[in-house]
Amino acid sequence: MTDILAKIAAYKRDEVADRKRRRTLGALENAARNASSPRGFKRALVNGHAPGKLALIAEIKKASPSKGLIREDFDPPAHARAYEAGGAACLSVLTDERWFQGADVFLEQARAAVSIPVLRKDFMVDPWQVHESRALGADAILIIVAALDDTQMQEIEAAAIECGMDALVARNRDGLRLLDTVLGCGDRQGCDPGRAARLTPSADGHGIDLTGPIRTASGTAQVLLLQYAEGLPPSVGGMAVDGRVLAQLGKLHAALFDVYSRSPYMAAHQSAAFGRHMIDALTAKDDTKVDMLVGHDTNVTALAALLGFDLVAPGYATNDAAPGGAVLINRWHDAAGKAFVTVAYRTQSPDQIRAHAAAVTVTPVRVPDCPADAPCPLDRFVTLFRQKLPPLAN
Repeated sequence: MTDILAKIAAYKRDEVADRKRRRTLGALENAARNASSPRGFKRALVNGHAPGKLALIAEIKKASPSKGLIREDFDPPAHARAYEAGGAACLSVLTDERWFQGADVFLEQARAAVSIPVLRKDFMVDPWQVHESRALGADAILIIVAALDDTQMQEIEAAAIECGMDALVARNRDGLRLLDTVLGCGDRQGCDPGRAARLTPSADGHGIDLTGPIRTASGTAQVLLLQYAEGLPPSVGGMAVDGRVLAQLGKLHAALFDVYSRSPYMAAHQSAAFGRHMIDALTAKDDTKVDMLVGHDTNVTALAALLGFDLVAPGYATNDAAPGGAVLINRWHDAAGKAFVTVAYRTQSPDQIRAHAAAVTVTPVRVPDCPADAPCPLDRFVTLFRQKLPPLAN
């Protein structure tokens, strides 16, 4: 925990203790029951994703500890309406008074002005605050993992579920701790302390760049996987690495794909060129052939996301692309000459690669909106594929 975060958390605990003396949990629970129903923060983000469209959380913040006052003409209802009109999927409203010049009423005013869900952005240190947030009308809360121990985090998240709210929380904490152990990092802050994540446009303007713990940890986890697969020593100074540990660390590698290639926007744009090539190959009238495209693991994850299935294979975390893995799209015909498509994911586990084994795993996958218990008609598959591809960039 950084010094400023530790200071804020300590202050917040004192503040919450004072609030609890002035308002009982029972009174909060009654107020929460009388509040309008949660609007579904997570659902709004999921539904807001579409090819060529990002689901954005727009923030209403008056000030910050580092920059001081951000805007003098602070008008939460007007800002909320402007964000909704601009296409925001959800809002985030700062309510911390001491450090961000926020107020509970800012959240109430913003939510009353719009129909989209609103997250209460404050420093949650006690489950009591979750019930307070629901009483204010919040649809979701933020859980700052670095300010809490595991028990506190679980209690606060459980309270959110009890209140019917969503919680925005870092889900890769356990993986980062495991990576610290593997690397032999004894410090409580780990190997990459205190560096906030930052998302910026890529240099070419067609993508994004990410810096921070997940970016660093993802690359490190991938290096450990490749080192193991190549037959190199399974330890780098901390605990020994084996297939089980690699599968757990693979969640960190998969987390980067969530940013770079699995969102609908990124999946569509990364697949735009080779997706059209695949459609042309599938619909060609020539004889039987094999068309093999070789590319980066982000191409595999983007294609899977575009077609709507998860990459699941023995020895890997879900959506962690396997080294040498391949998406197999097969066209075949029935006796009447009607064309169909089947899709599968071909992989070897890290242990199989390390042992130079010949065995492979071919896992059939189902493309959404295709038949669940039969091959997908070619025309149906091509239509689904094509409608998700954006125009090619000039």
